[in-house]
Amino acid sequence: TQDEIEDIRIQLAGINSRIDEITLEISKSNTQFQDKFQRKQDLAVEIATSKENIRAILDNIQKIYTDFFDNTQKSLKEFNDHEITMPVEELKTKLETVKRRLQDLGFINYMAEDEFNEAKKNYDFYSKNMADLSKAKADLEEVIAEIRRRSEEMFMETYGQISQNFQEMFTTLFGGGKAEISLEDGDVMEAGVEIVAEPPGKKIQNISALSGGERALTGIALLFAMIKINPSPVCLLDEIDAPLDEANVVRFCDYIKSIEGSQFVIITHRKPTMAICLVLYGVTMQERGISKIVSVRVSDD
Repeated sequence: TQDEIEDIRIQLAGINSRIDEITLEISKSNTQFQDKFQRKQDLAVEIATSKENIRAILDNIQKIYTDFFDNTQKSLKEFNDHEITMPVEELKTKLETVKRRLQDLGFINYMAEDEFNEAKKNYDFYSKNMADLSKAKADLEEVIAEIRRRSEEMFMETYGQISQNFQEMFTTLFGGGKAEISLEDGDVMEAGVEIVAEPPGKKIQNISALSGGERALTGIALLFAMIKINPSPVCLLDEIDAPLDEANVVRFCDYIKSIEGSQFVIITHRKPTMAICLVLYGVTMQERGISKIVSVRVSDD
């Protein structure tokens, strides 16, 4: 039914809203996750680079000391009076370079891996919720599609019955002629209804080209065509016969009298219509400003 579809649409709107919220949270978590992941990657690269730099520095230091001792031993073996020279300044310079390179490495965040794991945990949690909501949304959309399909089938079945009843009712009320209803193009659940009528002695034309009385009688024919499918215990008609001429009022009253199983409450000023009623109710003002309801049971009179 339309109410069920509307309820499901409201639920679907709520789910869509929740999906948007979780999507935003996932987006934030994903951003944090990517930042942590990128930071971890950067740290891994920095650590690897630092290890390589330290290894290279150690190799240089080892080479420097090896060269130092080799040169020292070589100098000690010389038996001349030349002054022994040692690369001490060069060694100091290289040591300072190593210290600066170690300082440039900066602080290493040893909590990066824990932060990364926490971000990944949040990401997995929201991803699971997102998957559950997406499944719920798909299930609701499937239910809506099934309800819509069944509603369209019921509508088309009812529409066919109304169309047939309308043709018969139009001929009865007009004393001849023909009429039909058709759906406009588009979605059958939202499409408009076009009424084409051909009263006796006239060419077939759209209802908008008929006179006021003819349009009113055509509308009455369509109303009775719908009532015939699912009769109501009580029907309230308010001045429905006002635009009709005398001949059409008589046909209208004849058809009202032929209906069984429904009670009609009619607001009217037309005498033929009042004549077929069993009970009449009216309002009179015997004293100025004071209204009084009077009733007459016609059957008793």
